[in-house]
Amino acid sequence: MQFKHPEVLYFLSLLVLPILVHLFQLRRFKTQYFTNVRFLKELVVQTRKSSTLKKYLLLATRLLLLTFLILAFAQPFWEAKEAKNAKNELYIILDNSFSMQAKGKKGELLKRAVQDILAEAPESANFSLLTNTESFWNTDIKSIQRELQNLSYSATPFEPERLIAQVRAHRSTFRKDIVVISDGVGTRAEALGVLNNDEKGYYIPVQAEKTQNIAIDSVYLD
Repeated sequence: MQFKHPEVLYFLSLLVLPILVHLFQLRRFKTQYFTNVRFLKELVVQTRKSSTLKKYLLLATRLLLLTFLILAFAQPFWEAKEAKNAKNELYIILDNSFSMQAKGKKGELLKRAVQDILAEAPESANFSLLTNTESFWNTDIKSIQRELQNLSYSATPFEPERLIAQVRAHRSTFRKDIVVISDGVGTRAEALGVLNNDEKGYYIPVQAEKTQNIAIDSVYLD
């Protein structure tokens, strides 16, 4: 729990006032003499116990009311999980190898991934984006919109370890959120599990509808 105005909590020291009032009651008792109090003894004991219980309940009520009043002015709140990661730096690793030319349900995998980034990335958010051949550091979506739309395919194999090493070499005092977007072709599963304690990884797989491929084994002239 956190408080918007923690300085108000200093007023909790006022809780000592109801306790002092309880301990040093200024009420004076009158002494009443009776000729014979033998029949009133049991009634007097019960009245004192009831009075003491009422005093303690009244004290507890006063303390709770004063505490809740002070806490209300301090405005307590619980920080959301999203807010905890709001200061993290975002790094997007986008696979633009030849395998991303394959077509999914909504077109070519790379072009669809670019459209998703353009649609989902907040305009005011800063992030870094790395591909097999390009690097855009500390930028925003408007600044690299044209470059992303014209992003070409690369013959360089997708190596997330190399790109994560580049991200790690980019020194920062904040935690790093690393988002990897790839079809996973030629990528080892353990390559995405090499993150440090100050790094959090998210893998977004993109999948082609048809996985059949045609390759030329050899070419010769006769």
